[in-house]
Amino acid sequence: MNKEQLWLQRLKDYKEKNNEEGVCSWWLRLAYENDEFPATTSQINYYLDKSVKKWILRKESTKSYTKYYLL
Repeated sequence: MNKEQLWLQRLKDYKEKNNEEGVCSWWLRLAYENDEFPATTSQINYYLDKSVKKWILRKESTKSYTKYYLL
């Protein structure tokens, strides 16, 4: 599993576990900061943006956060 697939799966798991419609990338960073493969928020955005380009996710950005939604 590459990092793009890893973070997409983590987003799906987080969404299901927390019953969220959309997931902020910094929520994922906090949830997995003590994991075997932690990442910065910028790195997570980079990996998830690849899924946006493949029409797997939709992205919503503000000055405060970047939120991803499954399509």
